[in-house]
Amino acid sequence: MKTFILFFWGCAFIVLFSCQRKGGKENEQQESQTAVSEENNNRCIWCAMNPKKYPQWSVSSRSPKEEVLLFCSPRCYFMARENKQSDETLSYYFVEYYTQKRIIRDSLIFVLGSSQIGPMGTDFIPILGEKEASEFMKDHSGKNQKMASEIDAKCIEEYAK
Repeated sequence: MKTFILFFWGCAFIVLFSCQRKGGKENEQQESQTAVSEENNNRCIWCAMNPKKYPQWSVSSRSPKEEVLLFCSPRCYFMARENKQSDETLSYYFVEYYTQKRIIRDSLIFVLGSSQIGPMGTDFIPILGEKEASEFMKDHSGKNQKMASEIDAKCIEEYAK
């Protein structure tokens, strides 16, 4: 009887272990394929960098078809907008510098020409509030501040170096 019980538990262990391994490999493959798929589809519209590497700089929106539209930095967003590669009927959300929260574009002041460097180099730093923008300019040698609607080709040429 003892031999039978040991044999039974041995077989049960082998079957259980085999099933877990097979399922584990299938899950790993599915997760890997999903990660590759997401990585290829979630690239910056302007420069093709992966915005997930720079979450504190990213800009995002959602299209009417529920597609996520991403930029790796405010600089890429403004360059794409100037070159008509962003849909301006959508709401764009920027990560505000101090709070690190996503804030809608038209609520932010952008500091230009500061010492802060984004993933693409000199960037347009999104700040919520005039007082905070002025303090940021003092602390980081900012040269100018503008609302998103005021940033044009001349600003981009002058400050995105």
